[in-house]
Amino acid sequence: MVMGYTFIATTVLYYGISYNAAGLPGDLYLNNAINGIVEIAAYIVVVFLMGYIGRKAITCGSILFASIVCVIIGILLNFDNGTDAIQGAYQWLGFLGKFLISGTFA
Repeated sequence: MVMGYTFIATTVLYYGISYNAAGLPGDLYLNNAINGIVEIAAYIVVVFLMGYIGRKAITCGSILFASIVCVIIGILLNFDNGTDAIQGAYQWLGFLGKFLISGTFA
């Protein structure tokens, strides 16, 4: 039951981050390309770390840190006043969140 809930929550977060690439500042096509590169990098990193850390630690850690990153993005969006620094921060935090949540599917 816990694994079913975890899978649904992870999938919702993954697709939410993936489909929100259009909402990120910058070029839509560049954001999608970076999302794809980040996802491939996450799969490669997780496959190599799996033998050293284990599946449970990677899954729990990536879900926890991806959730923290998404909360930070939500806080930054409330303080967004059009400055490039804040927009760049939540753009790259979005890529980091995509990296972390993609690691749970490997």
